[in-house]
Amino acid sequence: MSTVPPKPRPEKRLMGKMRKEPEERPQHARRAPERPSLLFPILALLVGMGGAWAALGACGKPGEPPQPPVTAGSAVAPGAADPALKPQTFGLIDPSDGGGNNLIAIPADAFVDDRDADHKGSGAPRDVVLLGAAHFMTHVFEKPDYSSPRIGYLRAGAKVPLKGAVPGEAVKRTRSPSCKEGWVAVEPRGFVCLEKGGGSLNLEAPNVRLATAPPSFDDLLPYKYGFTWRNGAPLYRKVPTPKQWMEHEPWTRPAPKVEKVEKKKAEEDDPYADPTGGNAAAKDLGAAGAAAGSDAGAALTAAIEDAGAPWWLSDAGKGSISLKDTMESEGLVARRMAKGFAISIDRTFTWNNRTWHRTTMGLVAPADAVSMIKAPEFKGVELGTDWQLPIGWSLIKEAGIYETKDKKVFGAKDRFKKQTPIRLLASDAPGYEEIKSGGFTYIPTADGRWVRANDVNKAEKAAPPGDLKPGEKWIDIAIKSETLVAYEGDKPVYATLISAGKDGVSPKAPFATVQGTFRVREKHVAATMDGDSAGELYSIDDVPYIQYFQGSYALHGAFWHDQFGRVRSHGCVNLSPADAKRVFMWSEPQVPPGWHAVWADDAHPGTRVITHP
Repeated sequence: MSTVPPKPRPEKRLMGKMRKEPEERPQHARRAPERPSLLFPILALLVGMGGAWAALGACGKPGEPPQPPVTAGSAVAPGAADPALKPQTFGLIDPSDGGGNNLIAIPADAFVDDRDADHKGSGAPRDVVLLGAAHFMTHVFEKPDYSSPRIGYLRAGAKVPLKGAVPGEAVKRTRSPSCKEGWVAVEPRGFVCLEKGGGSLNLEAPNVRLATAPPSFDDLLPYKYGFTWRNGAPLYRKVPTPKQWMEHEPWTRPAPKVEKVEKKKAEEDDPYADPTGGNAAAKDLGAAGAAAGSDAGAALTAAIEDAGAPWWLSDAGKGSISLKDTMESEGLVARRMAKGFAISIDRTFTWNNRTWHRTTMGLVAPADAVSMIKAPEFKGVELGTDWQLPIGWSLIKEAGIYETKDKKVFGAKDRFKKQTPIRLLASDAPGYEEIKSGGFTYIPTADGRWVRANDVNKAEKAAPPGDLKPGEKWIDIAIKSETLVAYEGDKPVYATLISAGKDGVSPKAPFATVQGTFRVREKHVAATMDGDSAGELYSIDDVPYIQYFQGSYALHGAFWHDQFGRVRSHGCVNLSPADAKRVFMWSEPQVPPGWHAVWADDAHPGTRVITHP
């Protein structure tokens, strides 16, 4: 797979592959055969905004499934309403108009958590002319020509300054047969096609004004996220009525009065009777229905036992379900989520006494089926006068710090907790030696004490590449020690823990991180990753701070686990959200303000990435 992006005409890059599109109309991206990601038909919803939603490449061959949150992924109560709500009307795209611009207004009496909808704008001064992005992916090209390379894209709702435009004067356009409304130049470089290409000079246009809020760079994660905790939780194309949601979510139906009487009598006769008859799926859904404040009752049990019951009302294991199975081709429900799917949340609102999440993909999820995610807070170390390499981090819950006398090791005099950094003595420093005692190897700390080598991940200074320019940025990734060090020239500036591919350093293993010298090829503030290969079904909206460096291998943030320092992924380099953001903001090419993604080119080369054992 090429590490240098070919020149599109115009093209979408999906999962490390390029696909050509006809000039006349942007199309949905399609699934690349060797990758697990899909573009789902349901996202005609987003073509209603004139753009296309793209699921980007998963890591290695099968991708990276989200795991149930560990200590860092503690959940907030599902569907918990926020008292700080106020009325506001906003819109959703109506997919029934065949890809037009109709918006479904959320009812005016809905209560919206406006803090989720804080449109911070572009940060541009008032004396500039702004372009609004009306398509979900509004592409930026190197030249005013669809045959020129794509160099980035804006997400719907973004606003960026036009280059050379003066308020009150006509905006300069370059018209062409493929862009009749004209191309306009944007800051700091590139061109966007108006109307057809998603660019809009009308910032009050519904698809600009009512689009999802921009990512937040002030927070740990660019969006709010939640895990679905029940199989079959629907993603609606628009806000359903109570009658509609009870039709599509049978666990929300109130039990018929006669059923309640019979149930009460049965419980009086046998208070320990199992109303599900031992059906595992019925137990799970019945408990979930109770948690949501409703009684699924016998009607739900009957539906489950029906031979024609869908996968989400059956005992089908997650490994037997494909991404295609989760899709609904038409109607109110766009998709059925499997347990563990992660959605990114744009706004939260309450209507008809029920709380809802609008996702960044423009769909609507019942909040009582979603547990909000608390991201892991681990972060690496800024290097300089206070901290220098080498550094070690505890691999275990509490690592011991030992003292020695006459090369004999005494009991631990102190301890440091898991993922806590400690200063180590460099192996080329005067007086450095290792002690072997009791079957363990002990290495010295900077303050003259000792730690067991197997208890720590050790980040050491690496030799710079021979052709490195003065001050050039580069990244060194050591797979065995699960560490990453960022450099500027020969000066290390940041060090942290990673989670590389779970197959370790075996170069041909399917879940190993690729080894070699590469460059960052493209950077995305956030993009969806999903897959269903190797018996693993997963979907994660807006994986944060993605940096592809070889094929579908990337550095990216992981909010679904906190096991940094241990192998875990299917090939990508997992970083904590804080570390992913830190490295993303530092590396090249820089994502221009207001853009959602950028591609490296000759004038803006990507940061060098070296991966090795």
